[in-house]
Amino acid sequence: MQLTLHAVTTGIFLSFILGYGAYKKKWIERPVSLIANFFQVVPTLSMLGLLMIPLSMLAITYPFLKELGISGVGYFPAYIVLTSYTLLPLTSHFTAGFRNISSSVLEGARGMGMTNFQIFFQIEMPLALPVIYTGIRTALVQTVANTILAGLVGGGGLGALLFLGLAQSALDLVVVASLLVVLVSISLNLIMTGFEEMVKQRQLKEDHYD
Repeated sequence: MQLTLHAVTTGIFLSFILGYGAYKKKWIERPVSLIANFFQVVPTLSMLGLLMIPLSMLAITYPFLKELGISGVGYFPAYIVLTSYTLLPLTSHFTAGFRNISSSVLEGARGMGMTNFQIFFQIEMPLALPVIYTGIRTALVQTVANTILAGLVGGGGLGALLFLGLAQSALDLVVVASLLVVLVSISLNLIMTGFEEMVKQRQLKEDHYD
């Protein structure tokens, strides 16, 4: 969960910059899409393998990086790969969320004298949030599943238990680890969906009272 939350949080930050940039500047959208799709197309295991060499070289060249936990194996390469895989669902939903905002609404806000700062926080972000939230939910569930592979590079998590069971032909370990991953994924999806429905119901009540 720690690895998943760190990767998704970083992905949200990067995707906001990329997605909002693509929304504001049309020419940025294609490069952003190519970057996000590239990480999604490359297999996770291949990405982990490719990162091991440059990260190991950096750790050898600059020992202080190794002290910070940056090396070819362990938490850091898994964190980078998982963050990369969140970019496609997050950037596409950020861009789509902002693009769905009616231009007449924005023009009306400017006509009322609202600043760009006010327009962003009071109009753009609230209107784009439902679509963005769907992207966050997708990225979160997807990352939980991909986190299993972190066990191959010493990144910890349930993947370590799963691969230990496979290496020792211990069926009980494999079953336990697999069931726990499925349970966590389903639970997260249900929690995120339930929260979304709760917010929608609250908004409907507020609109009804208004």
